Parts: sequence; C-alpha cells; structure tokens
Amino acid sequence: MKILIVGRCVADWHESAWLRAVLEIGYDAELFCTKGVSSFFDRLQRRILFGPLILKINRSLIKYISTSLPDVVVLYRALEISGDTVKSISNLGITVVTYNNDNILGFLGKKRYWAFYKRQIKVSDLNFVYRASDVVYFRKLNPPVYVLKSHYIPWLHLKNSNSQIERDIDLSFLGHYEPDGRDNLMASILRKFTDKNIVLKGSNWMKSTQRSAWNGKDTSEVVGVEYSRLLQQSKISICFLSTWNNDQYTRRVFEIPAAGGLLLCQRTNDLKSLYKEGDEAIFFDGEYELINQLKFLFENPLEIESIAAAGHRRALSSGYDIHSRMNEWIAALNKVKKI
Repeated sequence: MKILIVGRCVADWHESAWLRAVLEIGYDAELFCTKGVSSFFDRLQRRILFGPLILKINRSLIKYISTSLPDVVVLYRALEISGDTVKSISNLGITVVTYNNDNILGFLGKKRYWAFYKRQIKVSDLNFVYRASDVVYFRKLNPPVYVLKSHYIPWLHLKNSNSQIERDIDLSFLGHYEPDGRDNLMASILRKFTDKNIVLKGSNWMKSTQRSAWNGKDTSEVVGVEYSRLLQQSKISICFLSTWNNDQYTRRVFEIPAAGGLLLCQRTNDLKSLYKEGDEAIFFDGEYELINQLKFLFENPLEIESIAAAGHRRALSSGYDIHSRMNEWIAALNKVKKI
C-alpha cells in the first residue's frame, strides 16, 4: 500500500510523526505539505478559504497525485483541501480518508475554516475521528467513521536510558489556558503548596483573572523536545480536558505515563478504561478531591513512584504508542481501500 499524507506540517508530533511511524512499520509513504509563507495574506486566505494560495494548493495536490498515484490519500487536518479536490482524487481510483484531532462542533467549530473540512467528510471513503462523541455528527454527514485515539511518540516522550534528566519538578501542567475553571484549580494548588516546585506552561495563562497566583513565573508555551523534557522532569503531571473540544481524554494521558510521570487527570469513563484508577493513574472531580489527592501524594512520595511506574508499564504494554495506532489505522484502511 502506497500512502500519501497531506497536511500543514507545522509540528513534528503531527503529520511527520505519522509518516515516520508508517515507514517504520513497513509501509511506503510520503508527505505532501500545504504550508506556505507565513505572511498576513497567506494567513487570511487560509482563514477564509479563498484566494490564489488556496487554488494553488489544490491544483498542486491534484497534479502531484496524478503522477505519484498513491493507493491512499489521508487528509490530516488539511483544511485547505476542497471537496471538489477530494472528488477529483477519488475519481482516479484512489482511496481518500480524513483525520482531525479537533472537535468541529465545539468552540472551534464556529470558525469559518472548517467549511472545506465539512465537505471533505461528505465525500471521503472513511473519516477518522479523535473521540467517540464525534461519531454521531460524522455519521449524519457520511456513515464510514472510525475512532482512532491519539498516542505517545517513543522518540519524543520515552526517557532515554542514558538520560541525565532528573525528576526535580514536583508538579507540572503543560497546556493552554481556557476559561473552564482550570485557572482556579491551578491558583489553589500554587497557594496551598508553596513549598513545592510547580511548573505552569502554556498559551494565554496571563489572560486569566487568577494570574496573580503565578505572577513572576514563566508561563510561556513549550512544545516538542522542551515539552517532553519537562514531562520527564515532572514527578506528577496534571492533565486538564478541554471543554472547547468536549474532550474525554487527550494525548497527554498517553504522553505523561510514557515519560515516566504520574498522570493526574479529571475522571472520565475514557480515562477509567485506559488506566486502573489508584494503581496506574490518579483521577479527580473538582477542587476538593484534587487538593486531597495532592496532599496524599506529596506526603507519600513512594506512592508517586509506584503509580507512575505502573502507569508507564500500562502505556508501553497496551498499544498506546504511535506504531500501534498506525497498525490499527492501516487495518481500518484495508477495509475501505479501493481495489
């Protein structure tokens, strides 16, 4: 099977990670990047899905596919690709599938730039979604839909056996601010555990009304290698689930245990199906339980080590890595691939 992955290619843990994993499990794959120059006019065209750049991207993709003739084209959040382009590719006898990690029905769903993606859904052979709650909406547009959970990436998140990185961060949250109450929880943690080394990193935290609690801290966003290094330094890492995306889990629930830290996350059915509560991860509902869980853990450091180690073993043995997800993805592709 020859696979072409189409996307923006702006982050090493998205399309390029899929490409590397697919190649490593033995399939022929290539990457087609739609990323252009980062000018104001470029960004505007991508936002409104109109203009010479959008036309050029679609024409270039059709031209490339007409000569390379892959068996499968996956549109990895390739929001600039029109429904007409999908039809043109499909008419060549090529299987076209989509993947998107965001929930287009949530806060982000109000954005104009989902317009092409909604058309892609209707004319693709199979749509891969991130969460089970997406399935009902997708089936209304086009029944073939498959839930493909996210993963950890071994070459990014696993700690090298020769690594000199020390776990000197007591608690971290590495993620964006959104007005869902996470700022109140972080403010409470910082005010109650003043003797602990607590790291808060991510976009927009200074927009919170609670920002005085982390005033003086560097809350700038971290990504890629730096993000992974901080996870590997953290004894406990909190995972907040995005209400904007209606998340019941997120990629951090795989990355944190893979990096060897203790996963502390909001309790959901998805999380309880992934880890044994109390043994492989710690869950909470609301501030009272969160603070009490942290009090217990900080008073019992051996429990932190034990739960983190069990969670790490679970992540490594249960198919939560990108290679296992890509094997699952290939198996689903084989069921719809055009002969």
